[in-house]
Amino acid sequence: MVLATAAVAYARAWGRRRNQTLTVHWIGRDPALSLIRACCPDVVCHTIDSVLDQGSGALPPRIDICVDLQSNLRSRRLAWRLARRHGAVVTRPSKRYLARSLLVLAARLLGRSRLSLAVHEGLTQKQSGAPQYRLAAQAMARALQKLDGPSETKLVADARPELVPPAPDPRLNDATTKIWLAVAPGASHPTKKAPVTIFEEILILLAEKNPVYSPYVNSTALTSTSTTPIAIVLLGDSREHADCLDLERRLTALPWPGPVLNLAGNTTLPETVAILAGCRAILSNDSSLAHIAEALGKPAFTLFGPTDEAFGFGPHLPTSRACSVALGCRPCSKHGKAPCRFDDQACFRLIDTRSTGLALKKVLS
Repeated sequence: MVLATAAVAYARAWGRRRNQTLTVHWIGRDPALSLIRACCPDVVCHTIDSVLDQGSGALPPRIDICVDLQSNLRSRRLAWRLARRHGAVVTRPSKRYLARSLLVLAARLLGRSRLSLAVHEGLTQKQSGAPQYRLAAQAMARALQKLDGPSETKLVADARPELVPPAPDPRLNDATTKIWLAVAPGASHPTKKAPVTIFEEILILLAEKNPVYSPYVNSTALTSTSTTPIAIVLLGDSREHADCLDLERRLTALPWPGPVLNLAGNTTLPETVAILAGCRAILSNDSSLAHIAEALGKPAFTLFGPTDEAFGFGPHLPTSRACSVALGCRPCSKHGKAPCRFDDQACFRLIDTRSTGLALKKVLS
């Protein structure tokens, strides 16, 4: 959903180039709509149920194009209605289902072998394509092209996910005296969550006093090397409260040299956006919060385990980083739902936490 705001960004740029006003209607469901309402004030939002129930009565009389971002049964039904009743031009982004299915199939069949890695490399090179946000922008460009001639190639290349942050959250009212780092140890599926110890190992490097400090050796209280203290805000919904509480306890036991604010389960989605807008960067699993942070211009350090950044969901900002390990059994499923068949979560545990921590430290300093 956040990546698809690149399509709106393209439409805005296209309208500015031609000095035309282009009204965008976003049809979806909450909580996604609450985010679009708060961060895209120029977009008109509708629930898909109201549009399907009320038909054209819920929409303006003229609909020129329909970009079907989901391509599921409900969205296809709606697109068909808009094409029939309004004459709307319908386009859809390529989901790259074949490329993703082949990557998963190779990993499942070949497991942790050199052959599997070689096949993975070959498939990603042969099937390499644009990131998912660019596919959404291209779908918008194709639709507008059918109405108004050739698409703007540079506008497609420049389109990025964009969110306008709401008013600053008062819980980060001391952002001028502290560097806030957002940490999100949750994910949509339990199998996509890195062990909390991985987050702990990475965070330790942000505050270590000795460059060769090991988290497995007892140490005196950590001292931040930065003149500005690093404050951590833990984010997630109520399902991730336990993970955030575990990480909070670990950081308190170190002890962490700056504040640790645990807001898991205590923020709405727009409030989470406002908090992320006040942070310098985010450390998270492969989740929507990483995409939201980048749409706000904040670097994302994203841990990829059973999923693969080759699917096009990797971070795109120059200072962001996809943290993963070359392992033949990755990706074990399209969306990271499948349990680890080796029962060791090696895809997370073999991530180079030291290089990740040092890279994040550089961004924060």
